[in-house]
Amino acid sequence: MLYIISNSKLKSGIGRYASRLHSYFPNSKLVLFRMKPWEEPDGFDEVVQYKYFNKLGIIYDLITKRGKFSKFASKKLLHLASPDFFHVANGGIGTVHDLFPLSENTAVSSYYPFYYRLYFRHEIAHIKNLEVVVVPSFYTARQLKRYADENGIELPKVIVIHHSVPRSFINERDGNVMRIREELGLPKDKKIVINVAHDEPRKGLSVIDKIREELHKLGFMIITVNNKRGDKYFLGIDDELLIKLYIASDVYFAPSIDEGFNIPIIEALANSVPVVARDIPAHREIYSFNNGGILLVREEDFVPAIIKASYMKAKLNEYFLEDREREEYKKIYARLEA
Repeated sequence: MLYIISNSKLKSGIGRYASRLHSYFPNSKLVLFRMKPWEEPDGFDEVVQYKYFNKLGIIYDLITKRGKFSKFASKKLLHLASPDFFHVANGGIGTVHDLFPLSENTAVSSYYPFYYRLYFRHEIAHIKNLEVVVVPSFYTARQLKRYADENGIELPKVIVIHHSVPRSFINERDGNVMRIREELGLPKDKKIVINVAHDEPRKGLSVIDKIREELHKLGFMIITVNNKRGDKYFLGIDDELLIKLYIASDVYFAPSIDEGFNIPIIEALANSVPVVARDIPAHREIYSFNNGGILLVREEDFVPAIIKASYMKAKLNEYFLEDREREEYKKIYARLEA
């Protein structure tokens, strides 16, 4: 049996990824290795944690390999959905979404507490215990190889599997925009720019404050999800409301200065929303598979690009649908289970 291990709640990025994998393989078990006691464990088949002093329990497990997490992992086929528990691995699969806690760019890495950066470095060193490592982009694969080479870490087989969106995310905007705006209390006389991101430095959200006034003069308003930078913002919402916000919007704005992938870009395209994105490696990689409806620009060109994009049509390439991603994981799991 396959055990898919998340270290975070299902509404988080890691949790959504683990849940997506679980949906591909209904006979698998979705397990929470709980790092934060305040995060709800709803939706998991099993939860592994220490009732008291959980962080100390994780450290004990890390040092001795005899704690609850290592004991649970013993002799099981695991897919570790993030590096946070690579130390329990004995074969199996692990996913590295990015290396931001180890970034040489302090504007990126300083977001993470010093103790977590040390912990993450230790976990990445255990990558050698895996049989397969999955990364979401060739950009992340290159970063991982460079880091491994510089630090004498032996990498297992690394496979790039780009993220996807479920078919339930595909919707037509035509005929639905004004209906949904009325339902959500959004203005019908403005063009709407949407961003979905947590407010951390690498997301580049400070630029919203720089361009807000100019966009207002041009008849735009800004909606944000999971951060408070927008003229109107939404926090901790479910996929149903997120889809409605995409449909109600005219442009998706991705000003990130670094990404391992950037799933909201393909979610927006799935809802026929054109994208303006900062020209960075991960965004160029998405563009190479889906150039229709995406404008890659420098920061000084954000506003003209947003105006241009608001008149564009957009469509998601079928490459980014869940069918392709499911089949790629099936091949890996079949080989490991053989």
